Amino acid sequence: MLRRIKLVLTVALVAIGAMLLALTGSFSQETGTSTSAGVSGGGGGSGADRDPNGGVKHFLESRTYGNKLIPKNAYQNAKKQWDALPNSEPLPGKKSKAPAATPTSSGSSSLLSPLILSPIIALSGVVWKPIGPSPIDAGSSTFWNGRVNSIAISPNNPNVIFMGSTGGGVWRTDDAGATWTPLTDHEPMLAIGEPSAIAIDPNNTNTVYVGSSTQVNNTTGAQGAALNATLGILKTTDGGGSWIILGSGFPAGNNGNASQFANTDIYSIIVDPANSQKLYLAGNLGLWQSSDGGQNWTQGTNATGVAQSLVLDTSSPIANRVLFAGVNSSGVRMSTNGGQNWTQVLNSATSVVAAALATHVAAPPAKAPSIGKVAVALAPPAASPNPAGVQVVYVTIEGRGGNFIPSPYTPILGIFQTTNQGGTWNQRSATGIGQCQCFYTNTIAVDPASPGDGSNDIILWGGTNSFRSTDSGSTFSDVTNGIHSDSHEWAFVPQPSAPSIIYAGNDGGIWRSVDSGGSWTGAGVGTPATINSGGLQTEMLYHMDVKRDATATVNLGALQDNGTAQWKGSNTWLKTMGGDGLVTVFDDVNLSTAYAINNGGPTKSTSNGDSGSWVDITNNIPHNPAADNQVQIFQNTGCRPEERRVSILRGCQQH
Repeated sequence: MLRRIKLVLTVALVAIGAMLLALTGSFSQETGTSTSAGVSGGGGGSGADRDPNGGVKHFLESRTYGNKLIPKNAYQNAKKQWDALPNSEPLPGKKSKAPAATPTSSGSSSLLSPLILSPIIALSGVVWKPIGPSPIDAGSSTFWNGRVNSIAISPNNPNVIFMGSTGGGVWRTDDAGATWTPLTDHEPMLAIGEPSAIAIDPNNTNTVYVGSSTQVNNTTGAQGAALNATLGILKTTDGGGSWIILGSGFPAGNNGNASQFANTDIYSIIVDPANSQKLYLAGNLGLWQSSDGGQNWTQGTNATGVAQSLVLDTSSPIANRVLFAGVNSSGVRMSTNGGQNWTQVLNSATSVVAAALATHVAAPPAKAPSIGKVAVALAPPAASPNPAGVQVVYVTIEGRGGNFIPSPYTPILGIFQTTNQGGTWNQRSATGIGQCQCFYTNTIAVDPASPGDGSNDIILWGGTNSFRSTDSGSTFSDVTNGIHSDSHEWAFVPQPSAPSIIYAGNDGGIWRSVDSGGSWTGAGVGTPATINSGGLQTEMLYHMDVKRDATATVNLGALQDNGTAQWKGSNTWLKTMGGDGLVTVFDDVNLSTAYAINNGGPTKSTSNGDSGSWVDITNNIPHNPAADNQVQIFQNTGCRPEERRVSILRGCQQH
């Protein structure tokens, strides 16, 4: 769920600032009173000589570069400086035998530790270890993890899967999801593009390309632009053991214009199975192709725009490769020469699209209806393949303007089909399909077990829920069946006979079905074992707090679309409140009391945030009863330092 995400992230930052300020008030030797800038109602001067919001402003400005855009490469440069710092220093009187510095994949140097060491950090003797969530127990034998953006399955071994997450980097499994290994934790980038930004070379499956992206919810505004700065394209030739950033200049010879994709969004990368040096890419810079393994890229003609979807017809002639691309706010473009030139084959003027738009006209001041996100899916070759390539293509289109008024959910404009390679189009009736936050989800894929005839193809479509069609999009049935909401990616493992094994990526992690979506791993009582555990940790923590008892026995985390979750020692965390987690804090006097804000107003628990213990305390705070008691705007969240039993939610106003 992404509704009011800007408010969510803004409040999270403000809340963290306010709480830290509240908990670190200074002590005046002259008056013996506590003071804290930015919190009214206590010592530290009268209201006339201080700004009641000064503390919050100072906190935010010092952490968001004065609320301005952070310079490009700031995070990468900081990472290089960090890598150059020694992890420890020799004990007094002892000679270090440290080897020379060794370079990392980002081009910096990392000093190997000397043989006789003394830590230079304050946490002497402390070793960090993962504590999850891996996974989140959502109740009723359902298990979640963090949002999954891309899934790539080895064509030689279906047990080998590479998965890209929103904020947790790239992970690999060699046993079809029973266990997972992180591959990019030491790279200064953990934000992976969607829906197909991981590409495995089918001729050498140890070679993998990964595109980074901060599109939709990977960033938190100015601060997030640095925290999840994109590096462009990562490449490994050893199955993920080591990586280089293409065009970065490291190692020697790694040059080329691939560096232009740094700080951009990459949505799709494809390796041509006929030529491993030939790559295709779609991103917010448009459509590109490379002939040297990704070192250098050339943009085709008519290839600009935000291209969030790209498919290659591998049955088309090698010398005249056919590709289709979905370009947001534009439509569908087709290339018949390997991405060198692109022709518009569907747009808002296409008769069937224009007719669909006309049904969504609304009275002023509503804008004219238009198309938004465009995603394409290619059917498999028919039983009697066409020498020119696949003829059947499907497109799902987001509608904007007109009567497409988010609630926050809307229907799509429609699913469209061509059976003559883009020559003409028809709209599918799509009976039974659901709604979506369509700029955010609205995914489509064709099961490779389909006949490719345009009449009986098996289509998977994902919005808020997940749906399946067995008649080329005429009718759909809901196959959510316990998996998380908000679809981002589909992947398939073809079988000797239909159906294919399906993998789904969404806001709750990664899921597998062997029965056409009838049941999914970890999606309820009696379902197969989850593949959201096994060491996988990709949750997006907006905020976390620790109970202030002697051994910190309880943690609470506020998570993107996974609510508020509780840790009590196991790597499996327990979901105790749903929705989008926002802020969660423990009282530092009544230690078992906790406060949280999810989609609605503030809530309170007097039993460590246990499931079922949260009580709404919105009361007279300005809120919207029609939107889950959504509190309108928080300028400050925290507690009064001079009276710690008082929680403060200040600066609320109607929006």
